[in-house]
Amino acid sequence: MKRVIILFMAVALVGGLFGLRSFMRQEARLVIANESTEVLFDLSVKVWDQNFVLGTLRPGEKKEVRISQYSDSAWQISGRWAEGTPLREQAGYITHGMSFDDRAVFGRDRKLSFSSDPR
Repeated sequence: MKRVIILFMAVALVGGLFGLRSFMRQEARLVIANESTEVLFDLSVKVWDQNFVLGTLRPGEKKEVRISQYSDSAWQISGRWAEGTPLREQAGYITHGMSFDDRAVFGRDRKLSFSSDPR
């Protein structure tokens, strides 16, 4: 009986640790939307020490970046508008230990609007 109780306690402890680990997991997500009338080429996002190449973003399209390993950093968005103007924007900040659900939207005027929903 003592072995059963010890085994039960060990299983409960391991299960609790795995549950706590998934509860504490950080994740940052950035959705980029193009609501302009112009195509974005060579779109990429740099955050912390990672670079995500997203390619072309047509009007009306959205693309997403997810990252789970990071320290304090800013979303750096770069690319090129179809008519040739380079795009370089900083879109918000993520913090180690927190999760984020962020959104960057290029409006009809090609200006960036950013919103963040820390979780």
